[in-house]
Amino acid sequence: KGALTKSILDNGGAVIDSSLETLFTLPPLTPGTTISNPTLHLSPDEKEAANKQVVVVADKYCRREKFLQALALGLPVVHVRWVQDCAAHHKLLSWAAYQLPSGESAFLDGTVISRAHQPGLEGSLETMVERRPRLLSGKRMVFVV
Repeated sequence: KGALTKSILDNGGAVIDSSLETLFTLPPLTPGTTISNPTLHLSPDEKEAANKQVVVVADKYCRREKFLQALALGLPVVHVRWVQDCAAHHKLLSWAAYQLPSGESAFLDGTVISRAHQPGLEGSLETMVERRPRLLSGKRMVFVV
């Protein structure tokens, strides 16, 4: 991880060590609160990230917090080789060929499920978050804790 982080930083990138939720401000939720049209807003500290490409880098699919957050936000999760190849070419490459699968399907008896590359989603964090599919849009949910 150290060599990968060094490569990213040496080539002008940034690394977020904590959760991706630090990029956003969320409305306060209290018991009984109803949100009719939830939106994510970049936190004031992360406005600079809005105009940058954001990817999560891993060596394989997993169930870690950042990986799952990236899937939920529609952000690309790419193999570490993408960073290595970008550094070797001294430019950002398309992440489409480096995209990792989203995981195993319990419904399909452990079959590894790939995410299809979605043209038009490459770009800034703000663009990707705004254009991501919203599977629960217009739906109502009840959370029982």
